[in-house]
Amino acid sequence: MKTKKDYKKMDYTELDKEMDSLRENLMEERLKLKIGTKDDKKNQIKNIKKNIARILTEISAKKRLELENTVKK
Repeated sequence: MKTKKDYKKMDYTELDKEMDSLRENLMEERLKLKIGTKDDKKNQIKNIKKNIARILTEISAKKRLELENTVKK
């Protein structure tokens, strides 16, 4: 699991790749939980969802900052 500081250092392409990877992991974990091949570890699904939210927050913050910089100019 990466921290907020790690996500702040990433650019859009890296954040996009990380988002794709997390969404793929989330889908796999949900499938494992659904078919019963995995122990009941909903905590891992919760952590993946939180990381996705962190990435989305960081992307919107970067877009907001870019918009503010263009308006100021």
